[in-house]
Amino acid sequence: MSRRVVLGQQNDGSMGLRVSAPGVDALTAVDDGHNLTFNSAWTDIAKIYMVGVAANTSITVNGLTLPGFQVTWPALGYKPFVEARLLQSNVIYDDYLSATFPSGSYAEIRDATPNTLSLFGNMPGSSLLFVVYQIPVPSG
Repeated sequence: MSRRVVLGQQNDGSMGLRVSAPGVDALTAVDDGHNLTFNSAWTDIAKIYMVGVAANTSITVNGLTLPGFQVTWPALGYKPFVEARLLQSNVIYDDYLSATFPSGSYAEIRDATPNTLSLFGNMPGSSLLFVVYQIPVPSG
């Protein structure tokens, strides 16, 4: 049986976490792109530009003011990949219903310009958790 997870001192003396593929020893495995499924020494997993929490506020778009969340970051020269989650009380949702929309339809991100994320919906007491990655999103 092999060691699948090593947390702490590695063979080279560094501290870290390594997780191996089935049948491979995480401590002695060669990092060849197949033997390890995670290595905390990797520097190119996903480059994060910005992480934050946005409070519920008012957003004005095209002269219309609505409740929701809005996050803006400095222009990166491309539209980045952005993830967003809704925090209500102590529950984090990656999709959710909004009773303020007709027929209780899903709330959705309505605007993701190259440097602004807007999510509309009347959700007092909620927060928007977001991550902006330095990964360009193909657009056309």
